[in-house]
Amino acid sequence: MTGTITAAQLRAIAGGTAPFAAKIAESFNPLAAAFGLTTPLRQAHFFAQLAHESAGFKYVREIWGPTAAQKRYEGRKDLGNTQPGDGSRYRGRGPNQITGRDNYRAFTAWIQRRYPEALDFEAEPEKLAEFPWALMAAFWFWDTRGLNALADADDVVAVAKKINGGTNGLADRKAALKRAKAELGVTAAPAPAPTTPAKPKSDRMSVAPSNWAEQSLARYEVEAIQKRLRDLGYYMVGNPNRQVHVGERILIHGIRQRDRQCELTRRWWMIDGGGRRLDYEAERFDAYGEMGREEETIGPFIPLDAMPGRGRLYGVLAYDCNPLQRAMGWSIVSVLPPLEFEILPRRMSEQ
Repeated sequence: MTGTITAAQLRAIAGGTAPFAAKIAESFNPLAAAFGLTTPLRQAHFFAQLAHESAGFKYVREIWGPTAAQKRYEGRKDLGNTQPGDGSRYRGRGPNQITGRDNYRAFTAWIQRRYPEALDFEAEPEKLAEFPWALMAAFWFWDTRGLNALADADDVVAVAKKINGGTNGLADRKAALKRAKAELGVTAAPAPAPTTPAKPKSDRMSVAPSNWAEQSLARYEVEAIQKRLRDLGYYMVGNPNRQVHVGERILIHGIRQRDRQCELTRRWWMIDGGGRRLDYEAERFDAYGEMGREEETIGPFIPLDAMPGRGRLYGVLAYDCNPLQRAMGWSIVSVLPPLEFEILPRRMSEQ
């Protein structure tokens, strides 16, 4: 755990006066641990990107012309800007410039799960330029895109692409990162990423290596994201004693908030008591339905060849939300929290 971030440090990272440095530091310190921003390297990447996006912590509200580029915000369905005036109404706000009606709506759903008293930022978008909400929007984006993993790998290009969609301003981002590392005392090289356990040679349980889930997992800090979701109580194992016999189904009570129309792909994989990884076939669903809270009881069967002992079940959900995204292979990916349980031998009556 690093020490308290100061406004002076943020001004040094920004390389200028940084008018909002004090408010950012004040909002950051009590909340950093909740989002895993607890190492100098993660903090260096976080503040370097924010410094670039906010022009050195100078702006938490996009300056509006409108410019030719800003005029193109109007009617951008990929941003959810479907009503006249949405382009200006949902302009960039917060130090990382959250833009578009869809993002304001998604941030509102996310923040109200944590703080029920939080505002509806889709209804009052201008409030997103006020602290602490402005920095909470940066936490939301960082957390939901799994950027701690990329920061751990010290991959500034990958972080920039997640935030900006490309490498716009990369030289400035790199310069800010260099200052941030010096200011926060980042000296050691990052630890190598853990290797993915080998998959079993089983036709019944195998999934092609090009599967979307395999590609997504390479970009996400799975353990950290899963722990965050589990701590927030979004998924709870349905078996009270967390013991499941081979050949039986482990039940999970799932809760999610649908805020858009998407097609859903769900995939499970499990580490059994012998340390083997067992992959299940992907399940695809039509996810078009009413918006709002959804609940279901889900979960796969424990395969007959699973080894008894301590097991762990993982899952990912991918939401493909429009034909263009599907054509380009883009998905909104949610990593479910890991479920630890005891795998018991198959019941004698069933053998």
